[in-house]
Amino acid sequence: MLLELIDIHKSYKIHGRKTEILSGISFSAEKGEMIAIMGESGAGKSTLLNIAGGILRADSGKLIYDSDEINIASKKELDLYRREHIGFIVQDFALISDRDVEENIAIPLRIRKINRSQRSIIISQALMEVGLKGEEKTYPCMMSGGEQQRVAIARALATDPDIILADEPTGSLDSENADNVLNLLRMVCEKGKTVIIVTHDKEVASRCNRIVKIERRRRD
Repeated sequence: MLLELIDIHKSYKIHGRKTEILSGISFSAEKGEMIAIMGESGAGKSTLLNIAGGILRADSGKLIYDSDEINIASKKELDLYRREHIGFIVQDFALISDRDVEENIAIPLRIRKINRSQRSIIISQALMEVGLKGEEKTYPCMMSGGEQQRVAIARALATDPDIILADEPTGSLDSENADNVLNLLRMVCEKGKTVIIVTHDKEVASRCNRIVKIERRRRD
C-alpha cells in the first residue's frame, strides 16, 4: 500500500464552538490508482485531501506512506513528506499572474534548490508532457482556463512526486478542457503515479479506478 490514512479525526473551532469535520476516517491508495473522493459539501473532502498531502495536521490518527508512519505532530516530518512525495492541483490553478509559465513551474524546484540549468530541462519536459512545450515565456493571463490548468499539472509533475492530489481540478473548465485534463491525469497514472481527485462531478468520478464516498457529519 502506498498511502494509508487510519482513524483520522479533525476538528475546527467555528464561532467558538468545536466542530468535528472528520471522525474516524480511514482511506488507502495503491501505486498507480486514480481515485475519486466524493461527498456533499461540508463532508470534509478537501480537509481529508490536505491531511493526506501533509498540509493540514490531523488531530489524531495515522498517516502512513510506503509502510512508514509519518509523525503527524511534527511539522518538519510533514514538510519533508509533502516536499518529497506530493504534487498538488487546485481548481483555480493557483498560478502567479505576474510570472510567466516557466517561473510558475520553477517554484517547487527552487524550494528543492535545483540549479537553473537542471530546472530548465525539467520544465521543458513537464511542458512537453502536458502539450505546452514552447510556452515557457507565456503569462497565465494570455492562456485559456484549460491551458492554465495544464500548466498547474506541469508544476505538480515537475518534482516527480509519487502522489498527485487534485481538488476539483475540472471545476472551472468546460467539458472539452475537462476531458483533456482527465486524459492527462490518466496518463500520469499509467506512468505509475497515484492520483487522488476530490470532485462533485459523477462524470469525473466515472473515469477513476475507484470512488471513495465520505458523508457529512451531522450536527446535534
